[in-house]
Amino acid sequence: MPGIRILIILTIALGIRVAFWALIPVEMVASDESTYYHAGLRLLTEGVQDVFFPPLTSWIIALTQLFSEPPSIKAARFFWVVLDTGNVLLLYLLTLGLTASTSGNRIEDQSSRHHAPWRDDNEKAAILAALFYTFYIPALKYSQFATSEVPALFLLLASLNLIIYTRNNGLFSPVSIQPESFKITCAYGSYFFVGILFGLVTLARGNLALVGLSIACLLWFENRSLGKKFAGILFWCICSGLLLPIGSYMLGNYLGTGRLIFSQNVSYNLYIGNADVYQEDLNLFWPFASPEQCQERQRMLQGSQRGITLNATEMRKAAVQNILNSPVLFLRRALGRLARIFGPKTAPLALLGGERKTGIFSLGPLFLLGLSALQYAFILFLGIAGIFLLLGDHSLVGKLFSVTILSSLPLCLIAISKPRYSFPFEPVLIIAAVWFMIKVRQNLHRVWSHYKIPLLIIYGFLIWSWLAWLIFSFSSRLKVYGG
Repeated sequence: MPGIRILIILTIALGIRVAFWALIPVEMVASDESTYYHAGLRLLTEGVQDVFFPPLTSWIIALTQLFSEPPSIKAARFFWVVLDTGNVLLLYLLTLGLTASTSGNRIEDQSSRHHAPWRDDNEKAAILAALFYTFYIPALKYSQFATSEVPALFLLLASLNLIIYTRNNGLFSPVSIQPESFKITCAYGSYFFVGILFGLVTLARGNLALVGLSIACLLWFENRSLGKKFAGILFWCICSGLLLPIGSYMLGNYLGTGRLIFSQNVSYNLYIGNADVYQEDLNLFWPFASPEQCQERQRMLQGSQRGITLNATEMRKAAVQNILNSPVLFLRRALGRLARIFGPKTAPLALLGGERKTGIFSLGPLFLLGLSALQYAFILFLGIAGIFLLLGDHSLVGKLFSVTILSSLPLCLIAISKPRYSFPFEPVLIIAAVWFMIKVRQNLHRVWSHYKIPLLIIYGFLIWSWLAWLIFSFSSRLKVYGG
């Protein structure tokens, strides 16, 4: 009874998240949450759109405050709890979507699909993936604070589900490609809506702007066998849907302010990531924190940072000039940014009140960070192997997962990156890791015999990155804490 199992898991997921929601006080805020919340309140009360961050998170917060009197961040956080429980369901459905996708594009009758031997493995993987995400510590953290990660993940999972659903239900069967076919119309509409979802993903997190376009290119390539014209129209359906919410938002900004702007923090992140002193610069070749970085961390822990007096245009110009003046430094920092994206996470400390309150050298924070690191290591190392396994099966899912991860990275390499920037694609790694573990011995032999060299290169870089991150994190904090 898979339906009963997922209902039980959803109940557990909601219960755990509601318990944390009830225990975490209002005054305990996470990074950027206060900015998002006040932007939402200003939009609701004054009708003024804040353009520092991408807008979707503040829009959602404004909507939640319509049902809260007086306005309270608790109301917004409760919506995040419900939304992240929805992520559990979407993760389950996406894992189920592996069924038809890993068996090719053939259309089978429902009874044969239900009794196929790989069907049971697929349902098992779906249950395990949902269960893992239910207790995944970073997910628990992000479900408790009204920031951009949970909405971005919900929209990304919804878009991937719609793509797989469209493929698995015969909308791309060559038999259905007839003039004025109803299924062709459905395919066009489905892909247009996929594009809208990807546009909303970008309005939640700007660093994911390339994901929708990259997946559109992948699907165009995959659909060419159905006819170049048909594939081209589907491509433009996604692109037009993608541009609709982004263009509408930027046009609204232009009409209201006279500036065609997406978000000011693009310039801010570009500037601080390419300044002379970049506090989060991870030098993989000498990962010990510099005195300047220790001073910056001290300011952060005290709640005060160096003020930046430049406007958005000046920050952007200064950052570009720094990159042109020091291209080797930029490339070295880009490599460190890549390492940071896949590094261990300190964000779960927010569940205990944040590093300013708890530090990291007491038992509670160390246990939480250690458990979170073990969970992430499991999905990262096995998830990568699982993606290679799916790619070896020539499945659309494997290609979608690969493109989703790879297209999330480039914009982070130019400006700043944090370990939390990997959260929107971590469910993809969860699915791939669980799928790999279902028949671990068989799958291990397959992957190792065919992909040994790329796996060794990737794993070597990840281990190097983790060691460098640990050295940097502890060396900077030991100096700050006087250890």
